[in-house]
Amino acid sequence: MFALTHASRDRKTLLEAIARVDCAVWYLAGKALRKSRRCIHICGD
Repeated sequence: MFALTHASRDRKTLLEAIARVDCAVWYLAGKALRKSRRCIHICGD
């Protein structure tokens, strides 16, 4: 049982880290293009 809980916690941590990196990339792209992250993500410009 501990092994399943431990693996689940690791997966949650990994997914949170991936989400944070994704947000940071969109933020930096927006800063570089001087547009909001929302506009870049939705419009593709």
